[in-house]
Amino acid sequence: MYTVRSAFDEGIASERANTIALFANTSWYVWNFRRRLLHELIARGFRVAVIAPDTAYFARLSKMHAECHELAMTRAGTNPVAELGVILNLAILLTKLKPRALLTFTPKSNIYGGLAGRAFRVPVVNNISGLGGNLDNQRTRYTDILVRRLYRIALRKSVAVFFQNVEDRNDFVAAGLVDGARCGLLPGSGIDLASYRPDGAVRGERPFTFLLSARLLWSKGIGLYAAAAERLRQESPPCRFLLLGILDPQNPDAVPRERVEKWQREGVLEFYEAVDDVRPYISGADCVVLPTMYREGTPRSLIEAAAMGKPVIATDRPGCRAVVEHGRSGYLCALGDLEDLIDKMRSMRDLPGAACAAFGQAARTKMEREFDDTIVLQQYLKALGS
Repeated sequence: MYTVRSAFDEGIASERANTIALFANTSWYVWNFRRRLLHELIARGFRVAVIAPDTAYFARLSKMHAECHELAMTRAGTNPVAELGVILNLAILLTKLKPRALLTFTPKSNIYGGLAGRAFRVPVVNNISGLGGNLDNQRTRYTDILVRRLYRIALRKSVAVFFQNVEDRNDFVAAGLVDGARCGLLPGSGIDLASYRPDGAVRGERPFTFLLSARLLWSKGIGLYAAAAERLRQESPPCRFLLLGILDPQNPDAVPRERVEKWQREGVLEFYEAVDDVRPYISGADCVVLPTMYREGTPRSLIEAAAMGKPVIATDRPGCRAVVEHGRSGYLCALGDLEDLIDKMRSMRDLPGAACAAFGQAARTKMEREFDDTIVLQQYLKALGS
């Protein structure tokens, strides 16, 4: 467990020591994944500042009485001069805000926030929400080596570094990127169990329905899911295959809109673009699928589905293993293995109704036991010395 070192412990409290800043790669992320944390901090009297490169959700965050500050940043940008400019602009903003602590989420925010915070003695609390394509043990590209070095520098003075699964934490500690004494484990972003709960809906006579909800990246297994759907839709009994997600054309790994529309025209998938409330779509599904090849933290879509009492199928990878109990609340499939994915989806489709419901109940029970978002809130408050 991490050792708490608050701003006051370090003797660097300022006249604005009641300010907490949150920095993420999109305002959408803050609104959808950190809204409960914002609400709790504001309720406790903190002045909360949100820093993000876009303004899409600033109006909603402002209604919660959060201050919003746009910081130009390209998520996939690699130009050294431009990226250094982001760090400098962040540092300038921090000198104006004088926060008691900076909370960072997502890879670039963790690195840039750590570097800026270290340079200007702003205490930083990082959240390592997966490793993505970088830092994967199977990859040794120059960019990965550079990212490792940046993480090592950025995390060296952090107050606390939260991880969302034990494998990521162990990898960072073993690589010397962070001191294990300052590491904490969180159940992903947690889940509001009162908002995400089973609705008792009965499938009736409609076809068995699968749902994949994720950013539309090839590394999230979108192509595998479409290929599995194309095969399974030719079998009996018939199934539906829903795809819900954000098109991300700026990302080099993005699935093009044209490809998604082609799948939809051909009847392979039913596509629904990003929505603010995924619960109706989860409710209308019988199983949520995520055949990701991405190095996840703890996938939010799996947590949401499990909290709503839905069985899940996911890749046997760090993060996914933290949510899915294979053979009890869902199935884990082999990385990048289309035939294994089809086999697991077919097995789920063919389960008797009572057995499928038992999987869903086991999933909900695990969420109640391990993923309540009050656990996340308590850990952050502890790190902030509050």
